[in-house]
Amino acid sequence: RDEAGRSSAFAELSVFEGAFDEMTRELVKNERLFRVSFEQAAVGMAHVSPQGEWLLVNDRLCELTGCSRRELLGHSLIDVLVPADLAAVTARIHETLAGRLETFTREGRCVRPDGAVIQVNLTVSLVRDDRGEPDYFVFVVEDVTERCRAEEALRQSLEDKELLLREVHHRVKNNLQVISSLFFLQAEVTDNAEARTVLLESRARVASMALVHEGLYRTGDF
Repeated sequence: RDEAGRSSAFAELSVFEGAFDEMTRELVKNERLFRVSFEQAAVGMAHVSPQGEWLLVNDRLCELTGCSRRELLGHSLIDVLVPADLAAVTARIHETLAGRLETFTREGRCVRPDGAVIQVNLTVSLVRDDRGEPDYFVFVVEDVTERCRAEEALRQSLEDKELLLREVHHRVKNNLQVISSLFFLQAEVTDNAEARTVLLESRARVASMALVHEGLYRTGDF
């Protein structure tokens, strides 16, 4: 009977050890998958403490900031973000820690050691521990400098076209006023009543065209 008991205990222990080994292998596998996806991400990724210190960074983030891992780890967001943008991000972080937000997205500017400034899009999510307390933030950092430059170029192009249309409007308006005045002056010096009537009617038509043109211009939709 004792032998049977020992055999049963060994069997249970063997099952437990097998389950433990399987769990260990799964944990190692998940850790490996996380490391690969984290390190090979096309965007910058980092774990940041609630106090704003870099805890874990990937290669892409190092490329974006122009800093090595050693230069980033142990330092804070203060060393990377433009002060005005840092203040805005910090305010959102405080809202997240207070429980009013779980994640937020915001554009900001990073200053590289060589003085170059790049525009980035930040997506920040809070990770809590088993007790529900703030553990760390996950930062996803995307370089949007080229997109912002394209948007700025488009905005400038639209402003230039709008300025050109305003100039065209003023020229047309001035030309219509000149034509209207010429019709009126000609009518004043014409002795022929029929001709005077025709000239004044033409002047009235030009004035109508000017009013329609002015109305279209003031709609604000060129």
